[in-house]
Amino acid sequence: MSIPTLLPFIVLVVLVAAVVWILAKPRRPSDVDADIEAVDREREALLGRFYDQASRGEPIREVARIYSQTDVAAIEALMASEGVAILPRNTGMNVLRTGAPVRGLNDCVFVVLQKDYERAVRILQDYLEELRMNEEAVHPATAVRNIAETLVAGAFVNPTAGRPEIL
Repeated sequence: MSIPTLLPFIVLVVLVAAVVWILAKPRRPSDVDADIEAVDREREALLGRFYDQASRGEPIREVARIYSQTDVAAIEALMASEGVAILPRNTGMNVLRTGAPVRGLNDCVFVVLQKDYERAVRILQDYLEELRMNEEAVHPATAVRNIAETLVAGAFVNPTAGRPEIL
């Protein structure tokens, strides 16, 4: 075999080696990593405050029932940004079938301190209003999902059926 015949193979081996070297090289922490760690610390501090006050007898109250991981993450972030300490229960259960809400099976319930309840309800009402306004314009991906579910299962799940409920 001549060198011109082997050249593509040699180039491929060099490229694969370069990719492996880049992926295996240890990376330095970035600013994004520091931001994520700071957010995690803030959330842990809020949760610690919740546990401290609840263990001292501060009344707690369920504030919302949520059926979507997207809504769980968004509401957790909103509550944390407003300084409302929440305890999410059953966060892993709502990945079973997010479009078909089944109370007690695939819901996540948020619990807040009684003194934070009114603030939490206002945050949830604002969030639900934003969802309602965004639903007025049907996203093409939603239309495709509805068509696919209709073709495959004979019906589609109403995307508003699993919206968060204020308790």
